[in-house]
Amino acid sequence: MCEREYNATFTSDKDGNRDYPGCSTCWCCSRHAGPGPPPGPPPHRPNVTALVQIGDELLELIDDMDLLLGSHHATLLGKPWLSDAEGWAARSSTAAQGELLMRDARRVITLGGHPDAPDDTSRDSGLSQYSYRLWQGLVKDFYRPRWATFIDAVIAAAVAGVAFDAAAQAAVTRRLTVWEEGWVANVS
Repeated sequence: MCEREYNATFTSDKDGNRDYPGCSTCWCCSRHAGPGPPPGPPPHRPNVTALVQIGDELLELIDDMDLLLGSHHATLLGKPWLSDAEGWAARSSTAAQGELLMRDARRVITLGGHPDAPDDTSRDSGLSQYSYRLWQGLVKDFYRPRWATFIDAVIAAAVAGVAFDAAAQAAVTRRLTVWEEGWVANVS
């Protein structure tokens, strides 16, 4: 705050020193006559090599988790969940109903909800990841590709020297929404 700019009156300390805003020696008071504040530190440049290494380590951990989850029948995606859904779909009255049953079987264990179109956020249910499951097959085939996409986007931003900000995250989310819907429809 500046005495000159804000028409504020600042008092001095008991010795009459005025080394604070309004003193004519601080940047705020002398900026009209002086060069201004010193430049800030240079922008932070992420270590791309470290980002790649950490991304690779995360994906390796996801692969290990998928392998570990395969050690118990209760954490398998294909059996019983998808194989049961395939049975229901085969017994459905129409092919369209069978396809809907398969999509819903995949949606209920992953997304929970999505907008009708990737760019339509006004009708987003907000339930993405509502029913997150850690099942073998699901971790490898659904969650790992999503993490890989995110990691690739962060590394690409670092290489380009741009911030991975909210706009970059929104772009990744739109791209993943399309991919996720493809996975649910069994076409990705």
